[in-house]
Amino acid sequence: MRWSGALRTWIVFAVFGVATALPSHATTVRYDLNLVSGNTWQYDFSVANDSLATPIGEFTIYFDRALFSN
Repeated sequence: MRWSGALRTWIVFAVFGVATALPSHATTVRYDLNLVSGNTWQYDFSVANDSLATPIGEFTIYFDRALFSN
């Protein structure tokens, strides 16, 4: 099936309209950077459940192994 340019454009706008009309929920993740000693730093993270109806049990942050240790 070949779609005309006008139909394809309409479909793109329809999908965009539906996607932007759906509610979005964000959770705030903040961090503090603290110097431990020398060139050792510690990140302290806090998570604020601002908008989700259910509690957050855990979260995961992935770091580049080449840049960080421990």
